[in-house]
Amino acid sequence: MRGSPKGTTKMTTGTLGEGGHIAVARSERYKSEAHARVPFPMKFGASVRGFFFALSMLVVLCGGMPAGAEDLQRIAAVVNDQVISMYDLAGRTRLIIVSSGLQDTPEIRARLAPQILRTLIDETLELQEARRLNITVSTKEIEQAVGRIAQQNDMSLAQFDDFIKTSHIPLSAVTQQIRAGIAWSKIVAQKIRPTIEIGDDQVQEYLARLKADENKPQYRLAEIFLGVDSPQQDEDVRRTAERLADQVRQGANFAALARQFSQSATAAVGGDMGWIEQGSLQPELEKAVEQLKTGQVSDPVRTVAGYHIFLLRGIRQVGGASDNTELTLQHVFLPGPANAKPQDIQALRSVAQSIAETATSCADFPELLKELPDAKTILPEKIAVKDLSPTLRTAIANLAPGKISEPIVINNGILLVMVCSRSGDEGGLPTAEQARDILGREKLDLLMRRYLRDLRMAAYVDVRA
Repeated sequence: MRGSPKGTTKMTTGTLGEGGHIAVARSERYKSEAHARVPFPMKFGASVRGFFFALSMLVVLCGGMPAGAEDLQRIAAVVNDQVISMYDLAGRTRLIIVSSGLQDTPEIRARLAPQILRTLIDETLELQEARRLNITVSTKEIEQAVGRIAQQNDMSLAQFDDFIKTSHIPLSAVTQQIRAGIAWSKIVAQKIRPTIEIGDDQVQEYLARLKADENKPQYRLAEIFLGVDSPQQDEDVRRTAERLADQVRQGANFAALARQFSQSATAAVGGDMGWIEQGSLQPELEKAVEQLKTGQVSDPVRTVAGYHIFLLRGIRQVGGASDNTELTLQHVFLPGPANAKPQDIQALRSVAQSIAETATSCADFPELLKELPDAKTILPEKIAVKDLSPTLRTAIANLAPGKISEPIVINNGILLVMVCSRSGDEGGLPTAEQARDILGREKLDLLMRRYLRDLRMAAYVDVRA
């Protein structure tokens, strides 16, 4: 569809949904998605008043989009027998820009417009499929969703309604996305989720694999996935993905962008994939993730299915410490000569071995420092794992409290460290039930993509924007 000449376009698609890996750390996510893809399950990126003021100014949106009322009534696309107007596209574009914290420039609007139109087309297909299945979305359900939005923005429903009325703001841009999100979640519940069965053998195989990889790192990831249905779309989708990655680096809200743009099942939870063990991603995705530091966003990575953008939120080892684990330490640093030779370091190592044999608790270290006049302290008493150097992280991040490290060669000397206590996010193998939910989420994601792919393949779409 996107990337094709204006006019009548028959939607085609490649294999969608074969790529990627979905894992969710908390089991309730797979079990409860009653409001999947309902917009704004968190506070707006900008103030709610600024958002609604912006919506009221739709008629003056620019960025290559005409400001006249007649132009806003033009057809952006026809999906089977249903019209998506330029007004619909303008409203959704502004909604996404404000809620995601994107820069509001003509260039960004122009670059995002094709992907936003694709989202509107997908939502139209979902609503049409809901009608075919006699699935309805009640006014009460929409009102409840609006109420949640108001609550999350610290407003009562009455205040919210009053603000809308006094500001003369149409709700169509919000309610249409709410309606489509609820309808799609009902389709998933009726047609897709009942087909998912995860056997005990699959669960045990998954847990056995985790156990075998217990000493390998895990990554806490969030994703934005943009599918590519045909070769003609590839360039446009790639540019959109690059723009989204750039905007996140400039401060845009990753979770909000994932909810609005991502075509993965994790869109419902802001793209959160949970903890992903090393080796479980496709090789090209694995390579991109391994190059990231905590808090960094990847460049778009192409797979057979489309483009993936990752945000690395943390690193840990199964059964070990995560980046957010805080360690309370006692330590002794034995400095060597300015130009220490291997024999000097070996002599210090022997001293350190003797210390390690005598130190039985953290309480012993103050006395050790008194007895060793050349000994120093070079580390803070409390430190987060994420703030450790790679050498120290490898040596002490997973030490049990009361255990002393092996002698560590560092800064032209020898360091001994004992972990007194640890707190924070500890890793660990999931339970059988959590593993079943993780595998179920993977399967759900694949089947959802295939279902929507089939709707696109059967649809007739006339793109005019």
